[in-house]
Amino acid sequence: MAEMQKTITVPKNKVGKVIGPKGATIKSLMRTPRVRIDFNTRNPSSDGSVTMKIRGPPSSVIAVYKAVDDLVNVNTSDSTDIMRAFFDFGETDLRSKCVTLLEQKSSSKVVSGLNSAVKRHPVVLEIDSLSENEMIGNISLHDDVDDDKAPFQEFSKSAVQDLFDEALKMKISSTLEFNFSLGKMLFCAGGSNTVARLSTSKKGSISQKTLDNLQLRPVWITTLTTELTDKLTKCLEGDGFECLNASNPESFTIIHLHAGPERLFASVVLALDKELNAVPLADDDRLNETKREAVESILKAKRIGDIIPEGKSIKVTFRKLSLQVHPDKNSHRGATEAFKKLNDAYDKLSKGCPGSTKALEVETPKHSKNPPKVVSVTTNKKKLGTVSLISLNDLDIRAYVKTFDKEESGDNLSERIRRILNDCWEQRDADGGIADPGWGSGVQIKLVKQVTSKLYYGKEVTIDGRKEVLEVAVNVMRAKPYNGEWQNTLEIDVSVGEKTFTDGDVLNLIDKFLFVRGWCKNLKL
Repeated sequence: MAEMQKTITVPKNKVGKVIGPKGATIKSLMRTPRVRIDFNTRNPSSDGSVTMKIRGPPSSVIAVYKAVDDLVNVNTSDSTDIMRAFFDFGETDLRSKCVTLLEQKSSSKVVSGLNSAVKRHPVVLEIDSLSENEMIGNISLHDDVDDDKAPFQEFSKSAVQDLFDEALKMKISSTLEFNFSLGKMLFCAGGSNTVARLSTSKKGSISQKTLDNLQLRPVWITTLTTELTDKLTKCLEGDGFECLNASNPESFTIIHLHAGPERLFASVVLALDKELNAVPLADDDRLNETKREAVESILKAKRIGDIIPEGKSIKVTFRKLSLQVHPDKNSHRGATEAFKKLNDAYDKLSKGCPGSTKALEVETPKHSKNPPKVVSVTTNKKKLGTVSLISLNDLDIRAYVKTFDKEESGDNLSERIRRILNDCWEQRDADGGIADPGWGSGVQIKLVKQVTSKLYYGKEVTIDGRKEVLEVAVNVMRAKPYNGEWQNTLEIDVSVGEKTFTDGDVLNLIDKFLFVRGWCKNLKL
């Protein structure tokens, strides 16, 4: 099994806490199976801090790292002031001051849950020599020692291309995905200073040593305030975007879980409403009147022009219809065949076939079935590489190259896990929160996301002579991490063309990255 190494800096005033009474805490950590810890308190840094290196199996290393991080970053003076960042199945809790990179007022109006932390612990961060050309932050591969230890540097196309090239050489699951998120780079501040100044080097970079000296840890935040929703939608509509599912916003619940006995990290999509109730067939938004009509219209179509009308953008119309009839989004008994027929029409029209071309003949299943509680299961999910940008804008972008396995129906989810999920759902609390299965079950629910409204906005764009659809997914939700509280939030995902791919075309990824970078720089909320 491949090993991982993570490094964490323990401030001088927290060394004793990590060691514990008579060394009990550090001894307990060192007894973690197959984990090797290097924590030499006799050789501290000039500021008295001590570096801890943790090596071993990835899951064990992450567990030890999180335990030490909790000891180092817990804010004992105000334990209720917690800013939570949700990513990688919600594994990160920032129990210390979160501050913005440039202006508090800029990020405090876009980042969800940050306002109270900024008001209580004002920290001003200034950067010398940051021009309108944004910097790159956290260029990192999945196998890097620590994602948070990447330095910051001025934007370079070659650096981004090298990252994508290396990411695509890694071991992958069945599916590759390339997409973006809108967010903001924040810093977890471990020191007591109210003003921190970052100076760039002659090469225009910020070294890790500079960040360590100021006890600053960069974290990419995607949880945005829901107050941005109206501003964003108006901005998109003014930029020529069309809402692709205005009459059918998606709603569903995602559970990120870890099942120890199965050694499984999974993202499970459930057919539950915003109160976490099972969705009756009649109320399932995967089978409303609009979606029913879309399926039946495609099934009745004799010509491909009857499926995708001529005179409109083929790509945008195809994407819009896909959101209506894809089997993952439509529980009509004929959704699968309708989607096959739609794909066939799109392929033929893209190749220049006239609209009068005969449409694909399909058969509709005779029997219907109730929609499953488990809609899909995603496993073996890894970020192969990420590129984050920092600018003077309210929002910035992070590009992801990911890999995962996805099983649409959830039929392969073990009966044990399915039973535990159903039991947790049946025992939900008064606020609608799914119950904690408890340690004895071997399953831990890391994060619950209730997406109350997911709207897709798209427009046709041209990238290097190719027509693509630039799509922005606006997810209004409330989220709850393990042992945490519900937080209303907004997440924004961006993609160009097909998000998933099989061929590692680095130049194609670069073209898409540069296009989205330029679009984001001109996004004014």
